[in-house]
Amino acid sequence: MPFRRSSEPTSAWRQRFLAAEFVLVWFGLPALLAWGPWRVMPVPVLWVAAAIGLVALLLSREFDRRELIDLRPLRRELPLVLLRAGLVAMAVAGLTLLVAPERMLELPRERPGLWLLIVLLYPIFSVIPQTVLYRCLISFRYRELFGAGRTWPMAIAGGMAFGAAHLLFRNGIAPTLTLLGGVVLMRTYLAHRSAPISALEHALYGLALFTFGLGRWFHGGAIE
Repeated sequence: MPFRRSSEPTSAWRQRFLAAEFVLVWFGLPALLAWGPWRVMPVPVLWVAAAIGLVALLLSREFDRRELIDLRPLRRELPLVLLRAGLVAMAVAGLTLLVAPERMLELPRERPGLWLLIVLLYPIFSVIPQTVLYRCLISFRYRELFGAGRTWPMAIAGGMAFGAAHLLFRNGIAPTLTLLGGVVLMRTYLAHRSAPISALEHALYGLALFTFGLGRWFHGGAIE
């Protein structure tokens, strides 16, 4: 009887490879950039990484490109997105009053021009590349590792990676809040397979942070 090689070892090795890659790329690299002996500007790093991730997705025959531009879920899910964003805004306002009450509504009160610029540019220059990386790419690349169709394992993994990315800001608030928010945003993406609806929700959460006073913990200038 001829010897037939089982596909199980190959699958097991691929699982181990993906697990090691996930830890090294999405946790090890941010930690190295955060605590290494150099200054790192987040936006250029983010855009380079997002460009690489986008090219990888577009080159794959298995990735459904419609996920990048599908606006259809917005029509039925917009009220829920706005409701969640409202609850998050209230939580952010409460946290601001707890940890930094002197900064409550600091930007719109004292620097309205800068605040308006953030409102206009933050979704484009920050949210869109993060959506490509931390929703589209992670859910596609590691679907075998965390299980295709299993929402919570993938949502938690995506949230943890999203939180780890914010280690670059060298404070405890940014990674903690983005871990929690990352889980919610990944669940939104997985539920609808739509980058735009996840990006909209992400933008609303981020603008709440900058509006109510926690934005200083998420600003590139925090990195020395």
